[in-house]
Amino acid sequence: MNIIEIGANDGGNTARFSKNSNVWCFEPNPHYAKLLSSLFINNTNVKIIQKAVSNYNGKGYFYISVDGVSSSLNNLTEFAINNTQIKYTDKVLVDVIRMDTFLNDSNIDVIDYFHCDAQGEDFNILKSFGDKIHIIQKGKIEVSLNDELYSNISNNVNDVADFLNDSGFEVINWREINKNKIDIYRYDCNLEFCKKNNKQLI
Repeated sequence: MNIIEIGANDGGNTARFSKNSNVWCFEPNPHYAKLLSSLFINNTNVKIIQKAVSNYNGKGYFYISVDGVSSSLNNLTEFAINNTQIKYTDKVLVDVIRMDTFLNDSNIDVIDYFHCDAQGEDFNILKSFGDKIHIIQKGKIEVSLNDELYSNISNNVNDVADFLNDSGFEVINWREINKNKIDIYRYDCNLEFCKKNNKQLI
């Protein structure tokens, strides 16, 4: 199996994915990229790409959060600053790549499972597949249920669900999540989706 993981963080999901699959995991945070390289140094199933993914190729600033899990290519909205515990401590210039560019360069012609947790950038990442989006068989993506926490983006659950439907997928499950119980406004949602008529998830 081929698995693409966007936002590998500390490798918790990567370890599970890599047991019987090839995993390409993207992690632009230098701290976590170094950690992943150490954790999977002897695992030939895992390829670590220290890049962010978006709908353009080039460079971008990646904002590092205090908690490590809220880091993003996007700055915070006033709503997030005033109503959540998310705080940035630093920013680093990182390489940014589109998914269709990466897939063409890597000669990958099927993605059995796509896992995306990119802190507001998820919809842009989906759109960056271009006409390659049809090679995804199934996946999970994090989207926003209410107020956007990150500026100048749209990652709303309804927009993403409509896009998936128009692209030949169906949403088969969604789960509301709250990463930080202190942040009463900070609600996201994991959408599980698959190609129409193929409802088996990993």
